[in-house]
Amino acid sequence: MEPQYFNLQDLLEDAASLMRLKAEEKKLTFIAPETLLPEAMVYGDRLRLRQVILNLLGNAIKFTPTGGSVRLMAKRTVLDDAAATYRLSIQDTGIGISDSLQQRLFQRFRQADASTTRRYGGTGLGLAISKELIEAMEGQIGVESQLGVGSTFWVELTLPIQVQTHNEAQEALEPVEMAYLLSQHEDDIAYVRAVLESRGIQVTHLQSVGQLPDFDESMLVVVDDRIFVDTNRSELTPYQSQMIVLLEQGRSLDQSQGSYIPSVYKPVHRRALFSSIEAMLQQENVALVENNSTVLEGVVADARVLLVEDNLTNQIVAKGMLGLFGVAVDIAENGEEAVSACQTNAYDLIFMDCQMPVMDGYEATRAIREMTEGAATSNDVAIVALSANAMKGDDLLCFEAGMDDHIAKPISKERLSEVIERWLGAKHDR
Repeated sequence: MEPQYFNLQDLLEDAASLMRLKAEEKKLTFIAPETLLPEAMVYGDRLRLRQVILNLLGNAIKFTPTGGSVRLMAKRTVLDDAAATYRLSIQDTGIGISDSLQQRLFQRFRQADASTTRRYGGTGLGLAISKELIEAMEGQIGVESQLGVGSTFWVELTLPIQVQTHNEAQEALEPVEMAYLLSQHEDDIAYVRAVLESRGIQVTHLQSVGQLPDFDESMLVVVDDRIFVDTNRSELTPYQSQMIVLLEQGRSLDQSQGSYIPSVYKPVHRRALFSSIEAMLQQENVALVENNSTVLEGVVADARVLLVEDNLTNQIVAKGMLGLFGVAVDIAENGEEAVSACQTNAYDLIFMDCQMPVMDGYEATRAIREMTEGAATSNDVAIVALSANAMKGDDLLCFEAGMDDHIAKPISKERLSEVIERWLGAKHDR
């Protein structure tokens, strides 16, 4: 076991993202996660638990016929200030399992029956390993199932916790008071509703643009991509400065007909949602950058900066703001690209988003710190974390990974100026 502190909700979101395409291939209703846990850091074996959740999700998708549903749910029971019991459930409308076969399901190399093996492939070893891993964490794993109806596999663990009592998201998202979620099906936006409501935002579900009230600067409009595509763009124009679109994986928006509209892919991650909202709130900064032709004076005009950020709107905002300082900016869309760029290009400063696909900012920072002398960028280059203001404790995780400084999103010009002067000014004075 390799215990560490981690955010359990992040783990569930990451696992859901990895399994989303498989669910879409079978045209399943995939609600994952369906529930939102209270913010806390838990102490346990993150990698082993992730392996178990992926195995259970994979089985649920495999054994659920086309058109069925798979849901990932989580519930927390607080024991005291230091520990809590978590019950994680994966519910499907699959083939189900008879009572007699449920008793042997978690034994090595067992399968429901031979016909199941021929039709769907094996799962016995995966479930047996999952049971061993959960029991090694002093937890329990089980199943409730009805043949021909479906199954619910569950995991129950008691874990030490660090409760996050200070919620900075209200401050970061303060301009937003009311959110309108446009979707034909409430299930599609249930998780987004829970996330926004947990941040003190009032939420209303609507099924068409015509139901929206008059525009107000305190509103947020979240539109499912199916409604967005089927609606005349002129109907959306009054709201597009306060709008975010939820996209199916693999889809993109036609941004040629008006102002840039932030988007976030399903299944929605809290950090991606907050990042898109903050980018939306920074649209005035985009306009400022595009209209400002004056480069700020300073000692860093010849510096080369690497911006590691996967969100396009955030790239536009951050690159434009950095441009005001006269620095050259390269962009990497994930940690893997960042490490590769550092091998071939010499950078004076790196701005690193913490949460990205492929390789996150923490892992990328550790990889850069371990680079040999043959790399173009020095392994002691200053790395500044970029993280959503909503996530308490990010700064500690950043420093533990080897980062030197931290900027919370949305980025302010004042804070960026401080960081530029601290790290590039010192570098050029040497």
